[in-house]
Amino acid sequence: MRQCIIKAKDLVKTFLTDGFGLNAVDHIDLEIYQEDFTVIMGSSGSGKSSLLYVLSGLDGITSGDVFYENVSLLSLNEKKAAKFRREEIGFVFQAVNLIPNLSLLDNITIAGFLTKKPRKDVEVEALKLFTMMRLSNEKDRLPSMVSGGQAQRAAIARSLINQPKVLFADEPTGSLNSSSSEAVLDVFSKINQDLKKTIIMVTHDIKAAVRADRILFLKDGKIDGDIRLDRYNKKDKMNRENHIMKYLQAKGW
Repeated sequence: MRQCIIKAKDLVKTFLTDGFGLNAVDHIDLEIYQEDFTVIMGSSGSGKSSLLYVLSGLDGITSGDVFYENVSLLSLNEKKAAKFRREEIGFVFQAVNLIPNLSLLDNITIAGFLTKKPRKDVEVEALKLFTMMRLSNEKDRLPSMVSGGQAQRAAIARSLINQPKVLFADEPTGSLNSSSSEAVLDVFSKINQDLKKTIIMVTHDIKAAVRADRILFLKDGKIDGDIRLDRYNKKDKMNRENHIMKYLQAKGW
């Protein structure tokens, strides 16, 4: 039986615009299950990134609540909330946000050193991740010395160094060319299917959405569509892409 790992209950995120409140997330109820690969799509301004940030605990909630393994994020004090973000989740941004004067390896290990794990264990885990990301030959290079795709794969490794249960990603291929995007998406599929990590990704890219087994479509801060797909199989990629495109077109995307 699949277990619910994240539950949003009557979730609202309001922003003030010209003195008026705008619900970027508008009374959403949502359950995310372990090992799901969920993609959030929708037109610009639909609330995709706002939903992602409040689900991850990186942004505050106006009302409602988010539960992580039945623990309310609102119940966590500042210290416990920081520990949750550091150890229970990983986050991949569109901008890689690597420290420019540190090597790729140091960028990854420094995130691991924030925990109480022994230094040697962190270093061993980092090297395993570099092998998985096919970056072993680049680990001692600075971010400016590698391609955008390689830098993003390093950022993904950083998000995994503390072995989180859930990985959030906000347009992780948005600034990459097609070949680099494909390599990054291959990594996400591997993380989901081989490492059994739960993934929640915001994207506008059909080729990224193809990797998901669930697609949420947002409109004006509300869930306007929710479809389930079989697990990603490269052989069925074109059929999945066509199916998703027809679904999105029917939604006015």
